[in-house]
Amino acid sequence: PGLKFHRALEIVALMIWLVIASSLSFGSGVEELLGIACPIILPLPILLWAALRFGLAGLCFATLLVAYFVFASTAAGQGFFAMSSPAKNVLSVQFYLIVTTLPLMWLAALMQERRENEDSLREREQRYLLATMAGAVGVWDWNVTTNEIYVDPALKAILGFREDEIGNHIDQWMRRVHPEDLGRMMTHARAHIDGATPYYEVERRMLHKDGSIRWFLTRGSALKREAGKAARIVGTDTDITERKHAGEALKESEERYRAIVEDQTELICRLSPDGKYSFVNEAYCKYFGKTRGELIGHTFWPFVPAEDEESVKKFLAGLNPNNRVGIIEHRVIVDGTEERWNQWTDRVLFDEQGKAIEIQCVGRD
Repeated sequence: PGLKFHRALEIVALMIWLVIASSLSFGSGVEELLGIACPIILPLPILLWAALRFGLAGLCFATLLVAYFVFASTAAGQGFFAMSSPAKNVLSVQFYLIVTTLPLMWLAALMQERRENEDSLREREQRYLLATMAGAVGVWDWNVTTNEIYVDPALKAILGFREDEIGNHIDQWMRRVHPEDLGRMMTHARAHIDGATPYYEVERRMLHKDGSIRWFLTRGSALKREAGKAARIVGTDTDITERKHAGEALKESEERYRAIVEDQTELICRLSPDGKYSFVNEAYCKYFGKTRGELIGHTFWPFVPAEDEESVKKFLAGLNPNNRVGIIEHRVIVDGTEERWNQWTDRVLFDEQGKAIEIQCVGRD
């Protein structure tokens, strides 16, 4: 609201000054009162003001106001453009308006184009800033020759710093790298600088201003090479802290799950839809006298007697999204020759389209 008020106030001031300047330049009464003729270029600074501040629209409106005073005084036979004939009057007025306004219109068009470009650039920068903030990513530009580096303010903000708190030299940025990761990071960077790798990529820890640790995925690529070595590398740092924490939590959960499964005396395995093992517990391996390496990736059918294959296939085929779990008893072959009876509880996992993706089996002798 305050900006609009000042803008309106400026428009009123411009019109007042334009009326005054036009009256002084083209009004005969003013000339008679002052005893001197005012220059006809007196409105020109006001027109320039209109062109620079209000663009083509403001200049056109201001030109119409000046033209009104010019035509009014000339039609009354007064002022600078009052010649010996109406034709000469019109010609002189047209010439004045063309010479005065065409350069200003060109200037106003350039200024308007510049403002539009600045607005477009500002909008792109705003979109970029929002995207980097949402994606927790920032851009950096490292001059390898001078060791000067530009670091995106958004990247500094992720680490809790203002833009002026970290300088533009690589050493100041490297101070934020975790000491245990610094050597590995520089090894990867040096390999890319020397041209040994097509791009620079490394995961590293960074020290937040509050002392906490943030994980980043750093990617970069050389833009310029001199004598086979990179002179400039541009890349991004992406905050992957949450992903790292989630991965660690998942790993811990899997380890706990595996420990529980391994301690069970039941025979536990996971199968792909075509019957190949993807997991077996220790009890399963001992029961069938096989190692994990001998089972994973192979089918379980060699352990099912030929007489029971048809019933097992029919049982598995009957499991569907509406009937995911079933219990079956059938014989198995142990140690290559011995047949023993097992009871199996099988659960089939399905994807969103209802397609089987895994079979989880728990059996006992």
